[in-house]
Amino acid sequence: MLGAFVGLLSSSFILELTSVATMFFLAAGSMAASCAFLNYYLEDSIQPDPEMVHRQLREIFRLSHLSDLLKTFFKKRSAYDRGIVWLTIAVGVVTVLGAGGGTVFFLYTRRVFAWTIQDYTIWQAVELLSIVAGNVIGISLLKTLLKLPDVWLALLSVMNYAIDALIKGLARHGWQLFLATGVTPLKATEGAALMAICSAIIPSGEIAKFYSIAMAMTNTVSLASAPLFTYIYNTTVATEPEVFNFVASGIFSINVIFVGIIAVLMRKRRTTQITPLFDQDSEIVT
Repeated sequence: MLGAFVGLLSSSFILELTSVATMFFLAAGSMAASCAFLNYYLEDSIQPDPEMVHRQLREIFRLSHLSDLLKTFFKKRSAYDRGIVWLTIAVGVVTVLGAGGGTVFFLYTRRVFAWTIQDYTIWQAVELLSIVAGNVIGISLLKTLLKLPDVWLALLSVMNYAIDALIKGLARHGWQLFLATGVTPLKATEGAALMAICSAIIPSGEIAKFYSIAMAMTNTVSLASAPLFTYIYNTTVATEPEVFNFVASGIFSINVIFVGIIAVLMRKRRTTQITPLFDQDSEIVT
């Protein structure tokens, strides 16, 4: 996160002082240095066997793995577990879809607020810092002191997404974008919160498969989100360029409904688990 923050702050100024080629050369050099550090200074806790590596590479392309993923996804589960798992994946998919507005957001700020690249990258750095602070301080406060359940933390996060996009759509001055960032610091916490819920529901042997399904579906949706918002922006830019922000807010609002349903299912799940224990205790007393 520190590297991303420094990169956002410095990239536009480096571009202004040098050239595009120089900026990308520095970026490539930074990534090469990171790879070298990982290779030479971090010890791997597992020493791979060359034969095992070759065998695992062959296993990657087996279609049976895809069949196992589909069986895991559609597997019948008890006590509302399957609905919770499906809705968790749906929240991730909707979040990625709504985030597609970021692909045209610089064009929007340049047109409406006359922002330069420096203004935009500074705002991005402030937004990143706000999210990091919100995740670290907010989660520590809400989870440790207030004992807030994971599902309510996820609900606050998706509400932050919807409010953030709404304020951006209503903004008429550049400082209002910084306001939107400041009042919605809990963005990007829903993923960890919902994954924590699912890790307690899904058997340990299926967690990796669940993560694979979630990543595959979100990455697939990201291919459609950018063209969707590009089309919306190009269609409305001449009259109402802020429309795509309202579309994003509406998409994020769907997640509020999804997380609300997850909260209801979690409550019903606890009820169904407590009732058999109560019945068992009654039989023992009798």
